[in-house]
Amino acid sequence: ATNRWNAHVDAMKYYYRGLARRKQDNKKSFDEMLDMMKNTYGLDTTWIAGYDDPKVIAEDSLLDLRTGIILSEVTEFKPNSRMVIFDACYNGDFREKDYIAGRYI
Repeated sequence: ATNRWNAHVDAMKYYYRGLARRKQDNKKSFDEMLDMMKNTYGLDTTWIAGYDDPKVIAEDSLLDLRTGIILSEVTEFKPNSRMVIFDACYNGDFREKDYIAGRYI
């Protein structure tokens, strides 16, 4: 059970570090995130420790590459599925020249 617990804690820290990175350029939004973490979940800033550390950013980026669908990978595999449902997070921005759902089709 300890390994599973640690995996969940690591996943939460990864999530909150990413959230902190997305909000770091807007002080008000960043402070609201910290308040939400503290008041809603009882979490302190140790949960986002390293969010702005280049080494941690690189590690998180590598984890992203290992666990997510990457645009360049879509053309590399041919699953030959009759139906594919992409979650909105993976679809991408249809206004852009290249995006996951468009490349898959």
